[in-house]
Amino acid sequence: AEVEQHTTDEEERMSLVPSPRPKNGSSLRSLLVLGWTRKVPAVLEELVQAEGEPLRVDVISTSEFAERREELGAIGTDPRLILQHERADYTVPNVLAQRDLGKYDAVLLVGSDRLESGAESDARTIVGYEVLYSALPRSGPIPRVVIEMTDTDNAALLEDQDVEVLVGPQLLGRVLSQVALVPELCEVYDELFGAGGAELAIHPASEYGIAGGGAIAFVTRREAVTRVGHVVLGALTADGRAVSLNRPPETPFFPAIEV
Repeated sequence: AEVEQHTTDEEERMSLVPSPRPKNGSSLRSLLVLGWTRKVPAVLEELVQAEGEPLRVDVISTSEFAERREELGAIGTDPRLILQHERADYTVPNVLAQRDLGKYDAVLLVGSDRLESGAESDARTIVGYEVLYSALPRSGPIPRVVIEMTDTDNAALLEDQDVEVLVGPQLLGRVLSQVALVPELCEVYDELFGAGGAELAIHPASEYGIAGGGAIAFVTRREAVTRVGHVVLGALTADGRAVSLNRPPETPFFPAIEV
């Protein structure tokens, strides 16, 4: 005897969950650093530990070479880091206009810690970004741009740009306040912010077997993500500019992007 099976559209879409999940291809092989602070060596050390292949890094800054070598310490001689220094002012248009920016996977524009105020640092950062934007290729590969700023009001000036802005003091202040309230969170932040281990990332819903169609309940998305050993925290909003976190189980979401 034959038994007829009925499946809902949601179940049919969930049956395509891949295992194991393919890599998202976001490896970093080449990086351009504009500016120099004492935090740059720590960033490079984390990146080197996180990437399996050698990391090629070009640094453009007005700081002295001797100062950079001293602050780099042991990471400066790590064979996994191919580091090239240039002493120049990246806010001068010709400095970046003469470079092939399309060869970099990412550009990191760091805030200056040598100016008298955060406002001056952010002003220089914004000028640097405008110069960088004018030099970016208009076709072909374009590097991901990450910008460090010191003030949220100034960061708002770049909201409409296709860049990622990190406000260092705000991030540090929030982490410290949360750890002060819940000391156990310190281990969580060590895991998330250290090289390797668990990390926060955005992935297309299709990587978990969720195809196009009608809305899917948040609890169903959570089950799909759990099948591959991940933890879903939320989903992008319809405009793609924010993340809706920890929604009630039956909250409907259209297949888009998981976090």
